[in-house]
Amino acid sequence: MGNPPGSLWQNVRNINDQRILANIRGLYGKHFPIEIRDQLAEWIESQRWHELDPSILIHQQEAQQLYGDMLTQLRSIKDHMRDFTEKMKWEDILEKLQANFDSNPFNLVEQMQSILKTERQFLKEYQGANMSPQPSPAASHHSTNSPDPSKLVHSPPGSQLTGNSHEAIGQSIQKIYVMTHEAEGLLKSLEHQQEYFIIHINESHKLQAMVTHHSQQPVNPQVVQALRLKLQETEIALNKEVEALQQNRISITQQFHMLLGDLGNIIHSVVNDELVGWKMIQNQALGLDTSPPADDLLVVLQGWYETLAELLWRNKQFIKQYYRLKSQLPMNGTEIPEDYNQTVDNLIVFLLRNSFVVEKQPPQVLKTNTRFSCTVRLMVGGKLNIHMNPPEVIATIISEKQAKGLAANPDTLQASDISCGQMLNNKRAMEYNPTSQILSATFSNMSVKNIKRLEKKGSETVTDEKCAILLRSNIILPGSDVYFHVSTISLPVAVVVHGSQLSSAEGTMFWDKAFSDVNREPFVVPVQVQWPLLAKALNAYFFNTTGGSLPEICIDYLWKKIPNVNAEENGNSVITWQSFNKENLHVAPGKRREPFTFFDWFYGICELLKKHLSGFWKESLIFGFMGKLQAQEILINQRVGTFLLRFSETETGGISVAWVTQDANGDKKVWFLSPWFVKDLQIRPFADRLRDLTELTHVYSTHGQCYEKHAAFTKYYSPPTEDTNKGPLDYVTAQMKITLNTSDKLGEKGNNGPGEYTDLRGQIPMRSQSDSRSSLNSPQNIPSNISTFSSNHSPSSTNMPPIHHQQHPLLRDLPTNLVYSDEIMPDEFDADEVDMILSGHMTHNF
Repeated sequence: MGNPPGSLWQNVRNINDQRILANIRGLYGKHFPIEIRDQLAEWIESQRWHELDPSILIHQQEAQQLYGDMLTQLRSIKDHMRDFTEKMKWEDILEKLQANFDSNPFNLVEQMQSILKTERQFLKEYQGANMSPQPSPAASHHSTNSPDPSKLVHSPPGSQLTGNSHEAIGQSIQKIYVMTHEAEGLLKSLEHQQEYFIIHINESHKLQAMVTHHSQQPVNPQVVQALRLKLQETEIALNKEVEALQQNRISITQQFHMLLGDLGNIIHSVVNDELVGWKMIQNQALGLDTSPPADDLLVVLQGWYETLAELLWRNKQFIKQYYRLKSQLPMNGTEIPEDYNQTVDNLIVFLLRNSFVVEKQPPQVLKTNTRFSCTVRLMVGGKLNIHMNPPEVIATIISEKQAKGLAANPDTLQASDISCGQMLNNKRAMEYNPTSQILSATFSNMSVKNIKRLEKKGSETVTDEKCAILLRSNIILPGSDVYFHVSTISLPVAVVVHGSQLSSAEGTMFWDKAFSDVNREPFVVPVQVQWPLLAKALNAYFFNTTGGSLPEICIDYLWKKIPNVNAEENGNSVITWQSFNKENLHVAPGKRREPFTFFDWFYGICELLKKHLSGFWKESLIFGFMGKLQAQEILINQRVGTFLLRFSETETGGISVAWVTQDANGDKKVWFLSPWFVKDLQIRPFADRLRDLTELTHVYSTHGQCYEKHAAFTKYYSPPTEDTNKGPLDYVTAQMKITLNTSDKLGEKGNNGPGEYTDLRGQIPMRSQSDSRSSLNSPQNIPSNISTFSSNHSPSSTNMPPIHHQQHPLLRDLPTNLVYSDEIMPDEFDADEVDMILSGHMTHNF
């Protein structure tokens, strides 16, 4: 029965999304075969399934009538089938349908209600996802003049999991699905033929016995002759049946040979091309809106894996059934080769081992004794019923050398001591979600307790060392005592013990993520790259961190910032790893200035923007990457009070204000405020600091236009604090404000000339909202019962009595790997971590 154009089923058939098609295929099965939906599409959609209510008697009668009409139409379809196998297939469909709904036809109504509703939802989702959105106008100079982020992710090998590859793989899997169904039909037909042949053999033996018996008895010769003729006819028929059986077995063998070849090819294509492509995308998933979504692609991959696992299992059962029939009726020269069964088993193992993937990667920089999460998934999902006996996953941390050893010799997985450190909360049983059909294990509170460092060579540091999280499990197939190992490793990670190591470790991981090959030897990366590739990677990292892109002028500035760059080579420079994250930038010495590399500086800016300044950057209010001389050239021609915002060149993670002022002679000067850092902006927000400085009146934007300060920044100002005091004894609220140093007036000190910083960070006086002055602010008026802290105050200088406490027995009995050991030295804790512990803000380490 044809489907009219525009019908629901016709539109569903035209869906070109394997994830959605896999979900639609899941609606059907033994309870309601998809063949019925296809053959009776027009009739099904013309019925009023959704109007029927099981509590209404007349509707129950109508459900009975609909069920009877469906059976009638299906019987008519079966009777008009000329092909024997097709007729037998529809016979089976009718039997299954009657077994499911004969006792309660209203179950069919409910089934149809659910199927039609879900089909409409999936169709709506597909149509919505394939509507072409109109491009929105660029919001700022930072986005309009930036490189296209879609070009920043390397193309993965193979078909890239997009476009035509989806359709090609879907068609190949559908072809194998049909071939498997046809082979099963041939086997079913062969079984019936063989049963009839065995019956006819028995009839032949019976006739032979009758002929023999009557030949020895004084009976009518005509009877004996008739029996002999009947026996002769039976033997002729049996010979024809033998030939037909042999031909059918040959056809099945040939069909299965092609089926197994196609199945092996598509499995290797999915694993070696599509899975590798997904891993490449996951490795380089830098958060770009235009990059392929790794999570969505994983859904597509799982749909393929589930279908392939189901097909492999059906083919395994097919071989088992074939050999059962063969044992009942042996025939020479028509067998499926014995090694086919081993081939299917090998394909199952191959598919399962390559379906064990890290769905959610751990952070690429790990700090010891700090929690992190990681998720591993078995992509065959609920197929093969592995979830009936959930396997346990064990995570360990391994070194680069150990990862290379595993890649060269996977059998070393049997060793239990493959690790380069201790981990906590590193065992988890896999869990199955029947709704999403995902079988996974999520480690939510895993941490690295300690790490064993390898011997360093040359200029290597601990932040150059790469490790990985090894995840492994043993899987048992249901109905079998045989188990096999699956394992996977995460992307490389760097392990640090101090916060001061973060930027250098981030640089190591940035270079690895941007320039590694997915099929590399662990964890080899090139030591130098062309500047255009590095520029794209920096732009992608900046976009992922801040939400905004880098204009071309900023990218050119970054190129010139890298040490040892030949200015004559322009954009064709070769940038080495040494210049990128090992050699320090050439910065004039000064107070508070420590040496730092190019990536230390770039990382500090990204962190500052991410935490405090992202909105300002997106609105083009921050010039950012600009030298002092360029800032002077721009501002000297602007009105007094005009300012621009730029990143510090001499310190990491700082933003400075450059503004135009006027001296006593009326000459314009450009001054630079001492940079503000993350800690400064945590004390008083950035916009509020700009509001406090009345010397700043107009901001110079990246568009080359000036905007009145309050008009540009008013939406970022903190709302005024309400004064809630109700009586003379209540507190009066106060707020902090930024002012210029009164002891450091402009132009009075020799270090305040153009190009030098004016220090403003030290002046944050407290002002009451009611403008009242409290004499309690004077040191001489501080009550004597209020103690003050000095910088040399320490517990050792006091007469405080020692604190005695008794450790709880449960704590004494804890395993030694769950508590800190004497091996942890005090220098393994940085100042920030100590502050957090003392303030009570970090308790998860204990």
